[in-house]
Amino acid sequence: RCNTLPSNTSNPAKLLSTLRTMRYLIDKIPTDSLRKALPPLMQLFQTTLSHSSVDLRKATVFILVEMHFVLGDELILDEFTDSQRQLVGIYINRHDKTTSTQDQRSALQPIAA
Repeated sequence: RCNTLPSNTSNPAKLLSTLRTMRYLIDKIPTDSLRKALPPLMQLFQTTLSHSSVDLRKATVFILVEMHFVLGDELILDEFTDSQRQLVGIYINRHDKTTSTQDQRSALQPIAA
């Protein structure tokens, strides 16, 4: 449930732990539930992307990348700054390249009999 997310950044360690855990749960959340949670999540992510903690910003970018692969074009980052959108875009592209490279390597591996 999204209403269990920390509502502010007064406890960065707790928020970081929550964000890191959330990253691995994004693809397990039903898409409709994720869509409904977008407004409060995006507000939180705007805050965490502007936080002084590099780890919070990085965890947020990783979540947004995972959300992109679940929601596609439904994930709209209009409220973010240009540099924040560019950063997320770079990581999305890196994820694409890493995934396709791993897929190519898997295809080249001989299948053990």
